[in-house]
Amino acid sequence: MWEPEHRLSLGIEVGHYKVYEVQLSEGNDVNTASLSVTPILFCIQMRIFKHFFATVGTGISIHHADVNYLGNKSESQTMAFSNLQFGGGYVYPVTKQFGLGLKAQFLSENKTEDGIFSVQAVARYQFKKRFRRVRE
Repeated sequence: MWEPEHRLSLGIEVGHYKVYEVQLSEGNDVNTASLSVTPILFCIQMRIFKHFFATVGTGISIHHADVNYLGNKSESQTMAFSNLQFGGGYVYPVTKQFGLGLKAQFLSENKTEDGIFSVQAVARYQFKKRFRRVRE
């Protein structure tokens, strides 16, 4: 995330979620079906309190489906454009530049009408500012 000296931050978030996996046994055959999602989201994050933040994002996601039925395997990939993610979290500053925390978020996948709730670990590193203002 790019975080200027204001409360708002901008960035891109990429992840990978396994939405479901199903196995069904019919005699000696094991049939499976699975769906995984890779979202690529443009995110806006805002510091609410000193170490608490809220985030919202929208973007595309790539859906990868695998089906294996009676030995016949089928794979497909589709792309969805109307996804929404929102959440919040807390980052504890370990040093002046490094922090650790947790983030809880909800991702709504509109194409499959699925919702994904996740809790993620967050590591934050702030680069030193080496810019000096030039006075004219």
